[in-house]
Amino acid sequence: MLQKLAAAVLAIAVLFSAGTCAVPAAVGPAPVSESGLPGSRQGADAVLPVSEACAIGGIAFEEDAVCGGAHNCPCGRFLDMPAAGNWAHTGIDFCVRLGLFSGTSATTFEPGMTLTRAMLVTVLWRLSGSPEGGTAQFDDVPDGKWFTQPVRWAAEAGVVYGVDSRHFAPEQPVTREQTAAILCRFVRAAGYPADARAELGGFTDREAISAYAVDDLGWAVGVGILRGDGGGTVRPRGRATRAEAAAMLMRCVRFCLTLDLRDGKAEQLAGRFDAYDSYLIGSTSAAPYRPAQAEAAFGGSFYNLFHYGSDTDYDRLLVEWLLHSDDVRTIVLVLGLKDADTPGSSLTDAANVRFPEAEDAPAEAGRLPALPGCADFFPTGDGCLDDRFRDAEMIRPTDVYLGANAALFPAPAEPRALGSMDACLDNVRQIAQMCEQAGTELEVIVTPAWEGELAAYTEESLRAFFDGLTGITDNWNFAASALSRDARFFYDAVHARGAAADLVLTRMGGGTAACPENFGVFCPRLSGESAPTEPTGETKQQRVGILMYHLTEADSAESFAHQMQLIRDCGFTPVSLDALHDYVYYGTPLPEKAVAITFDDGYLSNYEVAYPILQQYQYPATIFAIGCSIGHYQYYKDTLFELNPHFGQPEIDEMRASGLISIHSHTYDMHQWAPFESGDRVRDNMLMLPGETPEEYEACIRRDVALQDETFAGFGLPQSRFLAFPEGARTRLTDAVLMDCGFEMTFATLSAQENILVQGLPQSLLDLRRRAVSKQTGDEQFVADLSDFD
Repeated sequence: MLQKLAAAVLAIAVLFSAGTCAVPAAVGPAPVSESGLPGSRQGADAVLPVSEACAIGGIAFEEDAVCGGAHNCPCGRFLDMPAAGNWAHTGIDFCVRLGLFSGTSATTFEPGMTLTRAMLVTVLWRLSGSPEGGTAQFDDVPDGKWFTQPVRWAAEAGVVYGVDSRHFAPEQPVTREQTAAILCRFVRAAGYPADARAELGGFTDREAISAYAVDDLGWAVGVGILRGDGGGTVRPRGRATRAEAAAMLMRCVRFCLTLDLRDGKAEQLAGRFDAYDSYLIGSTSAAPYRPAQAEAAFGGSFYNLFHYGSDTDYDRLLVEWLLHSDDVRTIVLVLGLKDADTPGSSLTDAANVRFPEAEDAPAEAGRLPALPGCADFFPTGDGCLDDRFRDAEMIRPTDVYLGANAALFPAPAEPRALGSMDACLDNVRQIAQMCEQAGTELEVIVTPAWEGELAAYTEESLRAFFDGLTGITDNWNFAASALSRDARFFYDAVHARGAAADLVLTRMGGGTAACPENFGVFCPRLSGESAPTEPTGETKQQRVGILMYHLTEADSAESFAHQMQLIRDCGFTPVSLDALHDYVYYGTPLPEKAVAITFDDGYLSNYEVAYPILQQYQYPATIFAIGCSIGHYQYYKDTLFELNPHFGQPEIDEMRASGLISIHSHTYDMHQWAPFESGDRVRDNMLMLPGETPEEYEACIRRDVALQDETFAGFGLPQSRFLAFPEGARTRLTDAVLMDCGFEMTFATLSAQENILVQGLPQSLLDLRRRAVSKQTGDEQFVADLSDFD
């Protein structure tokens, strides 16, 4: 039958993580077919492959995704798109990005065009992975049409019925009530509950709803898939436009994914209670809190049970189930401000909450049974999102970050009261009572909030919420802090970045490394301790410069020595890359005017020319060596082509013994020289080759890293976790894979953007820019470059 939206859900993970919708470079317009739906999904114009989504996905569906507009917009090529921020824009982005819709031409989408019954069914068919099968026959659905297979599949699955026993009316415009009914049947056939209903009496055109559609339309309204027009009408028999259908499809997938996540996690956990004794609980506010960090702070063995949608009703039910099913050591409840502003949803209705009995749960824990492929979202088995892709983001100055993500950080409206504070506090009270009765430790965290989110609520309301929590239970409040003023610690206006969560758990565990001053307030129950409602303090950051040399035999010792003297004359202090790393990770201070010296490739002249001068000045430096060339003094790899000599074991031992020189990766063999290579797949840098799939590309990077590790070990070098990209070429996927391999710093070659290191923000160590220097660099230019770092 249906496959629970497997393909679409996997692709959604990467496409709309954290509300962004940046377009990969390879993605272009999908070809338009006879139906106005996309044609082939292969080749350069394809949507992002499911396989890549599996590897690097991350989902955040608490709010509708917001498009950043401009070149980041999936539909930026369409001249007739609603403005970014318009309700229709997001849904269209969503469906175009998944390949469910395409434009009616290269530059038009025609959002107001009516969708036909055949088009809608074809979209759902593709959303389900284009399944085979289906024998239903209609006189007006002949063999060989673009909609033949989708209609026959949908009819057999019970998703659609004909307009009579012999006709489907494929070209008939689909109405809003028909769309709601078809989506409801689709969801039910896929195995999801579709029992929640909203009362429709509030719509003035309630009597216009066809009898067959009343229940299904009530479901669509109840779960937020179909909305009224703001004027008190639902327009049931109005024709569904392409824009309306796109929005409804997006909300439908979000509904299914939300239930899948809740049920799937519970089912997986019920089969392995023996593996955990502690749990992280909450909406997507809890998503970035990593079990390993929680274990360091509190002890125990943690699983992250975050869910989509602010819903403390569900948190209460979840805690009740956990305490009933298992001996629980610690519950960590993570609250965001939206948890006190959002009522419990219909997803907490009894029909939609189905916690399994532990003895009846599947013992197999490798995959979440309710969501095919879900293990790809939670690759470590600890319940966390796979955030590798969205965390592989180069982050520099705050104004640059905000400028690139303006739509994700909108200006707040007039401050208002938290809309569901009392209900939230009541749920926390019940959770605290249950934990006390069970002898379970409860840790309550109010997670960091961006200053724009804080400003959306009145000071009186925030104070009442914070004081209300302290009247119920001990809690740590991080809502208003130095991080609030630094948008770089947030994915968007309401979701803190994983780096922020790491700082929270570091502080709660007694550490202060890289934490801003006065970060977090511990509020013991009934203590009267007040947490601030406005941001306090500043995050710490520092600008640094990085010089990039190659220094072949053609370069002179005289010019290099002169440049080292200029560094001293200008008042700069050379530091190691470890010092930059430790500033960000551990808050270790840097000199006021810090500069790092690096060399690419690993030439013998680095030892013969540069090393003695660096010794003279006692300057630390880093050499990024090509692994396959280490120790090749005469020939290029295993050929007879001569090359600039590269240093080997004796030079490595002497330089490292000095304590001044560190050696890191310039890849093992992804910096090839085409004239000396055989074959037609020469990789002169780390970009994806033409025709290479994401799977092949990722596997190639991982093989190269493994070979570099093996080579370094053979030369007595420690495992490298800093890497300079050959020619500076990389993509965000490159960084994501490298980070997954354990790399913590990467280096490019472009110098247009300054390097701003931020304490506690590992993303500020990605793609660090370097100024290329050689003997041709004049004194004036060299000093000017240094001045840019000051």
